[in-house]
Amino acid sequence: MKRRQTVKLTLCILLTILTISCKENAIVTATSGLLMRDQPALDGKQLDLLPAGSEVEVLEEGPMQVIDGTTAHWKRVKHNQTEGWVYGGYLVDSKDEATVKQIRDCMNSDGYWSTQESLCYPPQLRKLTQKGTIPGYCGAENYTLFPDGRVWVSGMYVEQPRFLGSWSYQNGDSLVLDNGSGGSVRARLQENGRLAYEQKNEQGQWSPYALAGSASCPW
Repeated sequence: MKRRQTVKLTLCILLTILTISCKENAIVTATSGLLMRDQPALDGKQLDLLPAGSEVEVLEEGPMQVIDGTTAHWKRVKHNQTEGWVYGGYLVDSKDEATVKQIRDCMNSDGYWSTQESLCYPPQLRKLTQKGTIPGYCGAENYTLFPDGRVWVSGMYVEQPRFLGSWSYQNGDSLVLDNGSGGSVRARLQENGRLAYEQKNEQGQWSPYALAGSASCPW
């Protein structure tokens, strides 16, 4: 009888260890947080916003979808007793200690972690996306960047200020702006920590342009 109880106890312990070891945990990499929804779809009801760097338990894998150029499965997860669906493109396996450390170091420095590129954009660039402004050529236009990717265009030669164009992180050191009229400008972080403002010509090459107050401006 005692032997049977010992066997049962041993089996229970082994089952508990196996259950714990089979758990899949992941870390949220989305710098602005990751929405939890009631179904694996972008139009699903929002249940919660999971903070960047938080750890979740993965319960189930759902359908695959392409979002923001990333292909990944939706995941049903549990976080602080709340269960729901999140897009797996913004999760990384918690066992990948090197990547998790990079992500947390990036977030602790107020940088932006790019999941697609697996690299950290410096805080100077991230700050610019929080309604910061990229000055246009000689002040003719100014571009205010919103966190959701929109751009507010204003300036001395803009008759009606409005949202126009979009911006994106690129090349590990730049914010590139499509100004909505076929042109591109960028803010590039230089090695000295200063921002360089440049425009792309018809040959696809980048070069600096004159800012308001410059002697080379025609007005």
